[in-house]
Amino acid sequence: DQNIKNIKGLKFQKAGIYQIPFQDNAFDYVFLHDVLHHIDEKEQSSQKHISGLLELKRVCKVGGKVIILEGNRFNPLFYPHMVLMKGHNHFRQGYFKKILRDVFGENIGFRAFEAHFYPPKLLKLFKIFEFISEKVPFLKPFRAYNLAIIKMISD
Repeated sequence: DQNIKNIKGLKFQKAGIYQIPFQDNAFDYVFLHDVLHHIDEKEQSSQKHISGLLELKRVCKVGGKVIILEGNRFNPLFYPHMVLMKGHNHFRQGYFKKILRDVFGENIGFRAFEAHFYPPKLLKLFKIFEFISEKVPFLKPFRAYNLAIIKMISD
C-alpha cells in the first residue's frame, strides 16, 4: 500500500480556493468533492461561493471540464445525521444549480445519485432504498449527491 504523497512525479501544493496558485487555463480537469459547502460554512455567503467558483473557472482550460460533487442537504439519510446532529451545511439542490449557472452559464450537466457507506447488517435494506431513489423521478431532489460536469467554453 503506497502513500499517495510518495508516488513519483506527483507534486502537491497547498492553497485556498480564492487564490489558486496556477496560471489561467492551467488544467484540463478541475475536480472538487464536498468542498464548496465548506466555503464560509457558517454564513453560507453566495458571494464567497461564487468567488471560489470563479477561481476554478479561471484555472480550467477552454475545452476542459470542471467536475463538482456535493452532498445534498435534504437527503433523508444525510439530513438527520449531518445537518441536524452535526450542523453540517450541505447545499440544497436548487442552490447548487443556481450558483453554478451564475458562474458557468447553462453549459452544465447535472445529475443526482444515491450513494452511502452502509452498515453491513443493514446493507440489503439500504440497497433497496438506493434502488428506489434512483428509479423514482420525483425523488431526484432528495438523492444523496449532486454532480455537475461543466465543459469550459470560451466567453
